[in-house]
Amino acid sequence: MKKIQSKNLICAGVDKLFESFDRDGVLHAVVTNAPMLNASAMLNGIRLAKRFIDSKNLFIADECKKPKPDPAPYNRAIAVLSDRLVAAGEAHLEPSQCAVFEDSPTGVRSGVAAKCHVIGIGTSAEPQTLLSEGALTHINDYLSLDDVHSIEELIESSR
Repeated sequence: MKKIQSKNLICAGVDKLFESFDRDGVLHAVVTNAPMLNASAMLNGIRLAKRFIDSKNLFIADECKKPKPDPAPYNRAIAVLSDRLVAAGEAHLEPSQCAVFEDSPTGVRSGVAAKCHVIGIGTSAEPQTLLSEGALTHINDYLSLDDVHSIEELIESSR
């Protein structure tokens, strides 16, 4: 339970950000090395299970050939989301169009290897550690991010 409570602090502001994603039609997913049981418990603990599990926007390492730090988990998520876009008549999704929020060095390496824009988040790893693994920048929580445009600005200012 302690782990879930600490995740709540890291996730501060994420509900507002997700509301903006819904309003603006921005696809989003969770990509994790956690087994399904742990991922479900964590998402239930922060009241996000319905958003990700029920909508099939949860990608766990068990479903991939290799776990993080390999890019396979992110590549799989991008491929599935891209297929959904194409099926809806939209353009194919490229990794360079994706922002990844990671709280572990392994996750940062995975997102970087998948050629996504990686933003370090939270306090489970030192910010400098995440930056040294390739994160563009580090934030403590999602409170400063209002919508996809604020994410784009954060990425642009980190280059």
